[in-house]
Amino acid sequence: MEDKNLVLNTYVFEELMKQGQFQIEWLEKIKDLGIQTVEIRREYLRDRKELAELKEKAEELNMTLFFAVPDVLFPGVLMSKETLRQYFEEYSELSAKQFKIIAGYDEDINDVDIEILKSLMTEYGILHLTLENDQEDYSTPEKIKRILSKLKDAGIDAGMTFDTGNFLATGQSPLESAKALKDDVTFIHMKNIKADTKEMTLIDERDISMLEILAVFSEEVNRAIEYPCGGNPFETVKGEIEKLKKK
Repeated sequence: MEDKNLVLNTYVFEELMKQGQFQIEWLEKIKDLGIQTVEIRREYLRDRKELAELKEKAEELNMTLFFAVPDVLFPGVLMSKETLRQYFEEYSELSAKQFKIIAGYDEDINDVDIEILKSLMTEYGILHLTLENDQEDYSTPEKIKRILSKLKDAGIDAGMTFDTGNFLATGQSPLESAKALKDDVTFIHMKNIKADTKEMTLIDERDISMLEILAVFSEEVNRAIEYPCGGNPFETVKGEIEKLKKK
């Protein structure tokens, strides 16, 4: 049975990447799993030409693509306008439907930065921005809420990508963080880890009660499997999907 809100982040295929495969090779098999939406990782792109190839393949398969950028939007002030423009251009070339980037620090965000961001989003047709917590000290519910509040006050449609594992990795309770942020979350990265080593595991194997966290959010919130699934990832993902159905 297809779950329209289940997304696959291509981090799942880390082992296949190491073997020399590319994201364009996986879309058809992902669709065969009953998943319609794939989050493309920028750092996995073969080259910029792959963006157009992915777009064409996704259109052929009637699939939706999201775009994940492993960079910090606010490393202090806004990241450089040139860099952000490049990311938005790539998003446009991919014809993606969601742009995800790491949130960063909230202290130095100013009105000029916000207007630059808003202008670029308008130029490239980005209707919604989703900001992720990572494994740095700025990734607390309070700080992320402040960033989102500043953006929303300026008329930017912004939400949060809630990474379950990253909260535990920074010594915070994923469950309590979910409760604090539930009204701001528009996307979920499902990731379980060992609290002591930060090593990623399968969805039910370690220190995060994933189904309990998912129950905090509306079932309409998209959620992605976002952790390596070994050398036979398609079979592993089938098993992970079955675990999620138990919710």
